[in-house]
Amino acid sequence: MAEIIEVGVEVDDIDDFDTFEDCIRVIEWNPLEGEGGPPIPLPDPLPEEFDGDEKFFAPGFGLIVDEDAELIEFTNGRPGRREGQGSI
Repeated sequence: MAEIIEVGVEVDDIDDFDTFEDCIRVIEWNPLEGEGGPPIPLPDPLPEEFDGDEKFFAPGFGLIVDEDAELIEFTNGRPGRREGQGSI
């Protein structure tokens, strides 16, 4: 399960990238694995005992932060594809 908990977030602590603006912050958890939803009201930062994952999504990029994983590189389009080539 997931819940959007904040919109319009700026994410600027990713190495080698400018600030990502208008991001959304999402909390994701799995009740089948015994994980409970986020505490209400939601503290910031999340408490250590919360089993779910915190994720950030940026417009035009998608997922940029997933707990300890962060975006480190991106390409605009598919590698090796030349301008004007059609796609299959």
